[in-house]
Amino acid sequence: MIQTKEKIYFPKLLTFHEESNNVLISAVRTKLAADGLRVSPALLLLLGGGIDFFYRSHIDEGKNESYASAVNPHFLRDLCLPLGLYLEDFRTIDIRRLQQDIKRNLLLRVAPPMIEIPGCMLNSANLEIYPRILMLVAGLSEDESELIVVHPMKREYLRIAYSSLASICEAEGGIRWLMINSPSFSKPVFPPLELGLKQSLQLSSFRKVNESNLLGMTLLRGEQAFKKCINDLYFIGTASNESVQEHYLQHLMSNTNVEFGVTWGRTLLADALQEVNSFFSIEHILQDVKTLADNWKIWTEIISSRKDDYSTISKQAIEKLNDIYITEKKIAEFFINSTEVR
Repeated sequence: MIQTKEKIYFPKLLTFHEESNNVLISAVRTKLAADGLRVSPALLLLLGGGIDFFYRSHIDEGKNESYASAVNPHFLRDLCLPLGLYLEDFRTIDIRRLQQDIKRNLLLRVAPPMIEIPGCMLNSANLEIYPRILMLVAGLSEDESELIVVHPMKREYLRIAYSSLASICEAEGGIRWLMINSPSFSKPVFPPLELGLKQSLQLSSFRKVNESNLLGMTLLRGEQAFKKCINDLYFIGTASNESVQEHYLQHLMSNTNVEFGVTWGRTLLADALQEVNSFFSIEHILQDVKTLADNWKIWTEIISSRKDDYSTISKQAIEKLNDIYITEKKIAEFFINSTEVR
């Protein structure tokens, strides 16, 4: 804990701290809670288009790892749109300028600045798996050489020295920091959450069904992501070298059992849509969502299996992934066309 002499400009952040099992959304939940909007992790991800199938093939990436995850690289942008939030997203290579900008925004007391740091900087084993962590800045040390940030997992403060950020800036070509300004700033007036959920569901469903490469040359979502993953599974089943098969399968599995992984994401989708059903009726699609979550669990078990040869694993995984895609498309088309979601 910090000492009483520290300059805390946003003391209520600690009061409204929203603990989350995932550090990637903890800071945003805390910020919104301090503004008076409390949302569960499931609804927050749904609002930000974060529950989808994003995939980058190991074949396309060469020596880089495959990527199968529910993380939306444009999560903050997509979250701000339906909630009427104003996102300012910066990257600076000048630490002195960063100090000035952070201090100015703290003094204004309009919204707490947020800064992105490598997870390894927190010196905690359970946080080192996160390459980037978004943290809320609540204040400064007395000599202003350190940031006072809210711990992503605990109701307490942490110190981040500017000197340590300088080394990151040099190694990675800059530090990312941002502001999420709420409507009416100090007296937020959010649009109805029901409206935001409807807009998010329709937009994410439209992207899943109609749009292709939104995220770059190799990172895909929706139908294109499923097709690419099926192609990789086919490659795994037909490759002549067993070590190559094992290598590619390990990359495919790499994100299936961690937070924001594909299985967790589909379970989360079921949880999120159960909550949505309390805002407006989507009862007749919930059984399909449950089936989807169950099939993701089965698919994960298939690709994790070592009792069968790679050809059998590949064939079973492709069949199940096709079933999953058909169900996902049905759910997406429902949200695009349903009068309940308009």
